[in-house]
Formats: sequence, structure tokens, C-alpha cells
Amino acid sequence: MTNSQFVRSFAMLGIIGFVVTVASVIINIVTDSTSLVGNYLNMFGLIFVVFGVMAAYLSQKEDLGVFGFVSFVIVLIGFIWSISIVAVHSFAFSVINDLGPSMKINELISTEMPSPIKEALITSSIVGAVGSLLFGLVISFKGTIMRWPGLLLILAAVGSALEFVDQLFSFLGFILSLIAVLWMSIKVWTQGIRLKQS
Repeated sequence: MTNSQFVRSFAMLGIIGFVVTVASVIINIVTDSTSLVGNYLNMFGLIFVVFGVMAAYLSQKEDLGVFGFVSFVIVLIGFIWSISIVAVHSFAFSVINDLGPSMKINELISTEMPSPIKEALITSSIVGAVGSLLFGLVISFKGTIMRWPGLLLILAAVGSALEFVDQLFSFLGFILSLIAVLWMSIKVWTQGIRLKQS
């Protein structure tokens, strides 16, 4: 398999991840996040979305330079950390609610959570926002295959940073980051990549 086929495969996984994640969000809205199927689909979809981010970076890594690499590493850590937070929310919160129903953990915002969940949620938001902001900036200014998805990542970072004002901003940031990854994955898939064949 050549480098371009490898990266295009990652882009296809990013596209699949978007579809699966959107399906899981719809299932979770309909079932009030009580569906195990929706929760598992959400996890797998987000993991596939990470491959779309990798495809976006690998397709133009020479053009993005050192700052591109650093921002890619930060956004990758942010995505992976967020996936782990989704796992805690999807699978641990139901157990916590069963053990202490008076706590109503699903209604708490991240700053009201018990420790260490509170610190994990806050750190995840910060790393995700910084990673999206930096990667969005580098894609916008140095990207060759795609530039506009960088703006969506910047807006997603703003939404993530405003999570403490209202949860709606966090959800909008999440949706914008998914759309940005879908857009980047489609660009990599359809327009090819600037990698040498190996």
C-alpha cells in the first residue's frame, strides 16, 4: 500500500466516523442517552474521526511544518482525551446515578462534578480548545488542500472554551469540529494528497 492509499484510507475512516457519530447522537437524543448501542456507536465513531484528523495532517505535513506538527499532536491529544471523557459520561454516569440518585450527575456542569471527574472534564475542554485553535490556525494559513475547515476548528475551539458559560456552546463546538473533520476527510479523499508514493 502506498502512502497516498494509506492516508486516503484514514480519510475514509474519518468520513465513516462522522456518519456513525451523527447516528449515535440522534440515537442518544431519542433515548435520552440510555441506549448502550448509541453509546458504543458514539465511542467507535469518535475513534474513527481521529483517523480523519490524522489524514488531514498527513496529507500536507510538509507544508504545515513544525508548528503544524505541534498543533497536530495537541489536537490529537485533545480528541483522545475527549473520547475518554465521553466514555466516562456514557458508561460511568449511569452507575453513579444508580449508586447516588440524589446527586443527579447528568444535570451538573463540569465545574460542579466530583473530583477527579471535574478536573478531567475541565482539562479535556482546555486541551481540546487549544488543539482545535492551533490546528485550525495552521490549516487556515498554511494548508494547501484545505483552508476553510480550519476556520470551523477555530470556531469549535471558541465553543469549547465557552462551555462554562452554557453547555450549548460545547455542543456547537462538538458539531463544528465534526463538520471540519468531515470536510477535511472528503478533501483528502477526493483531491488526493501531496505525499510521495512509496
